[in-house]
Amino acid sequence: MKKDLTLPTLASLVALLAFSSVGATYAWYQYNANVIIDYNGTSIGSSTVFEVGLVSETPLVGYEDYGLVREEIDGKDVYWCSSEVTTNISKYYLNSNGYATDRLNAVTSGKFSDGDDFALKANPEFRRDYVIDDKPISYIYASKTNFCHFELAFKVNVVTPDGDTVFGESSVNLRTFELESDGNLKKATRIHFSSSECSFIFNPGAQSSGHDTVGGLLDLNNDGVYDCGGTLGGKKENVYGEYETLVYSDVPIENGADPKGMTGNKNCFEAEHKNGCIPVDLDQTVFSVSEYSGISEVISDKRTLSKTNTEGYAFLGMDIYLEGWDSAFVDSEMGHSFNLGLEFECK
Repeated sequence: MKKDLTLPTLASLVALLAFSSVGATYAWYQYNANVIIDYNGTSIGSSTVFEVGLVSETPLVGYEDYGLVREEIDGKDVYWCSSEVTTNISKYYLNSNGYATDRLNAVTSGKFSDGDDFALKANPEFRRDYVIDDKPISYIYASKTNFCHFELAFKVNVVTPDGDTVFGESSVNLRTFELESDGNLKKATRIHFSSSECSFIFNPGAQSSGHDTVGGLLDLNNDGVYDCGGTLGGKKENVYGEYETLVYSDVPIENGADPKGMTGNKNCFEAEHKNGCIPVDLDQTVFSVSEYSGISEVISDKRTLSKTNTEGYAFLGMDIYLEGWDSAFVDSEMGHSFNLGLEFECK
C-alpha cells in the first residue's frame, strides 16, 4: 500500500534593510546589505503518520517550555515538534545553534556541482581577491550568522487497515513551494538540500536547471571601472571568486575609462575597463560556476530528498541563503522583502 503524506507550509518572511551612507549605494560584497528575517507564522505541520522534528547540534536548554519532545536517534538529539514548528521554535532553534535569526548577509556557495560537499563562503572585499601569483586560494567561510540552517527529522509510521504499523522504505520530496518577493530578490534565493540521498542547490526562482558564475571582475568601490591593482600586484585587473582558467592580456588598456570625475554605477557587475590596467582576456578565461536545479527537476520530477531507514526515520539538512554572485542581488534590492513557503511530501 502506498500513501502520499504531506507537511504543510514552512513560511519565512524576509526583509532587506540597507546600512550605507546617506545618498550612496554599495554592492553587497563590500558593505553587506543586511537582511532581517521575521519568522512570522513559520510552521512545519505534521499528522499522526508523518511527524517532523529538529535535529540540534547542541542540547536545547528548556525545550520543554516550547512543547518539544526529545528523543535520541542514532546518536542524534531530535526534538519532535508535534503538529508544527512555530515562529518561536524556529528562532529558539536557530539561536541555540548559532545561526541567523534576524540578520542575513548575502553569501556564496562558490564552485559547486550536484553531489559536491557544500559550504557557504563569505563575500569578497575590495582589492582582496582570491588569487595570488595567478593561483586561486581558498575562500573565507561565511559565519553561521549569515544564513539559516535547519536539520529536519521525519518520522513515517504507516498504519495498515488491520492496525499494524509498517515502516518500510519511504521517500521524502518537496511537493510544492510559494515564493513571493519585491523586485528581483527571489532570483537570488537559494536552498541547499543535503542527506544520504542528495546534495544539491534548489533555485526556486528558476524553472529549470542552470548555474551562477561565481568568479569575475567587479567594481567594489563603485568608481565606474573594474577594480585593478589588488593582491595580484602591479596594474592587473582584480579577479574575484573562482576560475578554471585565467589568462591576462599582454598589454595594458590604452583607451579605457578614467575613474576621475566618474559618478560610478549602481551594479558592481557592470563597469568599464580602467585605462592603463592589464585586462583579463575574457575570451580565454573560464570562471567557475555553481550549478542549481530548478522547479521542473525538484517539484515536477519529485526529486527524492531523503529516505527513511528501517525504523521509519528520515533526515534532511536545509540551508536557506541569498546567492551574492547572482547579478539580481544588487543595491536596488535593499529594502525589499520576500516570502518563502515549502511543502514536503512522503511516498
